Formats: sequence, structure tokens, C-alpha cells
Amino acid sequence: MPRKKAIPKTITAAALQKGFDEYFDKCKNHSIETTLKSGEKHTVPQPKIPTIKDFWCVHMKLSWATWGELLASEATAATCEAIRDTLEGAVLDALINGEGNSTGLIFDLKANYGYTDKQLTNDGLQIRKIEISVRRNN
Repeated sequence: MPRKKAIPKTITAAALQKGFDEYFDKCKNHSIETTLKSGEKHTVPQPKIPTIKDFWCVHMKLSWATWGELLASEATAATCEAIRDTLEGAVLDALINGEGNSTGLIFDLKANYGYTDKQLTNDGLQIRKIEISVRRNN
């Protein structure tokens, strides 16, 4: 039976907050390079929608199990909850403002934050599908 990995001792609340601040700034300042018809390269700002798994598994390079352990740890729980709340708010904001793929954002909310479809039961009527459409006024 494999041994359970211990939480790395170097992960403190301050280190978590510093890593999160770097990740959030990186997402806000994300840009892509495009080539114009003239052949000239042009950089266009295109902020990324921050997600909890991208932050934790890709940016911090830590396992998802470690996130759960840090949420349960007294020393880091408050910081982890604040990070989680900020990321949840960013995903909700992107959904409300029509940024990104709404199906993917809804999936992220269901998979990572416990959101569920509202199911109303009345006289045998049960709603199983909810469609959300977002129109942008430009």
C-alpha cells in the first residue's frame, strides 16, 4: 500500500498567497501574439479566466490531494478558502459577463464549487435541463 504523502513543509499561508497573487496577475496580464496581414506581429491583451485546478496543479505544481490537506490544515485553511472564494468569483464574473465558454464555466462551477442544476418537483414535473444564454451589447 503506498504511503500517504505529507504536506510539503515549505507551503505556508504566506507562500500560498504569494503564489496566488503571481498566478492572478499572470491571468490578468495574459496576451496573445497575432500576425497582421502585413506580416507584422502584434500583441493583443487577452486575460485568462483563472481556475482553481490551473492555479493549483499547473501554476503551483502540486497534487489535488495536497489542496485538500491544506484546506483541512489550521495554518492554511483561511488562506485556501480566500483563494477558493476569489477564483469562484472570477468564474462567476466571467459567466455573467459573457467571457469564455459558458458550458465550460458552468462545468467548472459544478465540478469544483458544488453548484447543481435547480430541480423543481411539483405534481411529477421535474426540470432536468437549464439553458443559459448571454448576449453581449457591444
